[in-house]
Amino acid sequence: MDSLALILILPLLGALILFLSPKNYAVLSGLHVLFSAATSVALLNNVLKVLSGGTFYSFDKFLFLDSLGCVFLVLIAVTGFIVNFYSIHYMRWELEDGHIHLSDLKKYYALSHVFIFTMTLSVICNNVAFMWAAIEATTLASVF
Repeated sequence: MDSLALILILPLLGALILFLSPKNYAVLSGLHVLFSAATSVALLNNVLKVLSGGTFYSFDKFLFLDSLGCVFLVLIAVTGFIVNFYSIHYMRWELEDGHIHLSDLKKYYALSHVFIFTMTLSVICNNVAFMWAAIEATTLASVF
């Protein structure tokens, strides 16, 4: 599988699995961290590939990654993992205090992975219209 496609598939797969998983805090949190870590590792792996081999394309030059995109991918990978890891503890407090329900937690975890997907797509997309749509999708993923 193409590595640029993988960094888009992993967060979407994580969002889908989290959305369909049972309402169990331990299962949800474990899957959330697992997919967050896998996505971050895949993002950083692509950064290392670019740093060692230069620019590369995928899907007939629809996806594109260069050294400038690597700067943003590092930011997305590191901050995304830190935020997702910390959110487990924060959301547990919110859950224990009764501010949210497990269904809200499922939605939050799933949409955080959709947010990472849209941020990644906006960086590696080689089409201005799709890049704009991806940036707008970050707003939609964070508003719900």
